[in-house]
Amino acid sequence: MKQVWNSIFQTVSQSVRALSENVGKKVHRDVVLMTTGISVVTLLTFTAGDLQGGGSNTMVAFAETHVQKAETETILEETNSEELAVETENSEEETLEIEAEETIQAEETAMDETEESVFDEEHKNESEAEEEVESEPVQEDSEAEETEESDEVVLSASEYNVLLRIVQAESGGCDEMGKLLVANVILNRMESEEFPDTVTEVVYQKNQFSPVIDGSINTCKVSMETREAVNRALKGEDYSEGALYFMNRSCSASKNVRWFDANLDYLFKHGDHEFFK
Repeated sequence: MKQVWNSIFQTVSQSVRALSENVGKKVHRDVVLMTTGISVVTLLTFTAGDLQGGGSNTMVAFAETHVQKAETETILEETNSEELAVETENSEEETLEIEAEETIQAEETAMDETEESVFDEEHKNESEAEEEVESEPVQEDSEAEETEESDEVVLSASEYNVLLRIVQAESGGCDEMGKLLVANVILNRMESEEFPDTVTEVVYQKNQFSPVIDGSINTCKVSMETREAVNRALKGEDYSEGALYFMNRSCSASKNVRWFDANLDYLFKHGDHEFFK
């Protein structure tokens, strides 16, 4: 009888374990109640059949039933713990997924802001470049107007060389201002209607400059000071007061001196040269 009793309870325990593995946490209480009911019915049935065998068998059956109930409760608790762990793990995974999505969204937002900033900067640079391009023609027109208004004289290489030599031959012993004034007179004649239109024609006009008559214009060596004075005159620097003539009274023939005094207007004297108009 005892072996039959043990076999029955083993079958009940296995059934309980099988049910515990297949049920969810919502039906655990029903499983416990059902198991307890089965155990009580079995206990009463076999107790009634074994009353003649004495109280010792009854106590053994009760003890074994209590042990089987405890094992069933332990199995249910382990099942609950496993399901709770699974739910906790799933919750952590969901939390990680949410955090990952938030990080991706933050990175995308930062990238969008960076792209907008780069676009704004490029658009700003393009606008500034367009403004510069639009302003360039105005600047060029302004420079052109300044060039037109400038008194700078542009000469060919040969004309420039003739001007250098006549200034050197006529005022080689003068200071830079004296050289600048002689260059002014040559350029004034070129602009005047009373004289030819080029430097060469002005300088080589008959009986106008003694260095041409005696040939010293061809033998003189142009100094750096003379070159600087001529360059200043060509750039428009003029202190001649419109003078068209000059003479060195001490080196000029008396008839030439008389002609200057009788026919021209005296302007000023610088060094050994007197300037007339």
